[in-house]
Amino acid sequence: MTQTVVEIWNFKRALKGYPKKVAKFGTVVGLTRTAKGASEQVKHEIARRFGRPTPFTRRAPKFTPAKKAKPVARVGFRSLGEGRKHYLAIQETGGTVKPKREAIVIPTEKRRNRYGNLPRGAVRRMLANKTEFFSGVPFKGARPGIYQRMGGKRSRKLRLAVAYEDEATYRPHFGFRESVTKYVRVNVGRHFAKAFAEFNSKEARRL
Repeated sequence: MTQTVVEIWNFKRALKGYPKKVAKFGTVVGLTRTAKGASEQVKHEIARRFGRPTPFTRRAPKFTPAKKAKPVARVGFRSLGEGRKHYLAIQETGGTVKPKREAIVIPTEKRRNRYGNLPRGAVRRMLANKTEFFSGVPFKGARPGIYQRMGGKRSRKLRLAVAYEDEATYRPHFGFRESVTKYVRVNVGRHFAKAFAEFNSKEARRL
C-alpha cells in the first residue's frame, strides 16, 4: 500500500504526562481518526485534480487503523492484486510506463467515455467488426492503431479510433503525499485532543 509518514514531533513528550492506559487509547483512536480523515481528503483531491474520475478511482483511497499492539495508522490505495502497482502511483511520482503486452492503447476523443477512458471491451468489439475496423498501419507515416473505415466506396476515408503507443509518459499530477501531510499537520492535534477528552469523560462516568 502506498503510504506517507508524518512526524509528530512533541507527541511522545506530551504523552508522558498521561497514565499508560489513557495514552494508549488516545494514541490509537487519534491516529485512526487522523488517517480516516486524511483518506477522505485524498478522495476530494482526486475529484479536484482528475476532473471526472471513475467511481472505482474515487474509492481508491483507504486507511488502515492503528492498534494497541501496533500504534501505526496508514493512508494509501486499495490493493489491485498481488504484485500489481496501483495506477495512481504513477500520477504521484511521474514516470514512463511500458506496455505489458504489445502496446499501450490510447483512444481518440470520439472513443472516450464520460470519464475520458476507453470503454471496457471496446477494442474487442471493434476488431470483431472487420467490415468497419482494422488494426495496423494503413500507409507509410501513419500511426499504428485501429482504424475506422468512413464514407462510401467513392469517398472512402480512414479515422484513427485507437492508437498503439510503445510507452506513456506521465508528469507528477496527483499530490497524494502533499494532501495527506497537510491534513495530518492541521488536524492531528484536534483528533488526539478529542480522543483523550472522550476517554476522560468515560472514566469520569464510571466514578
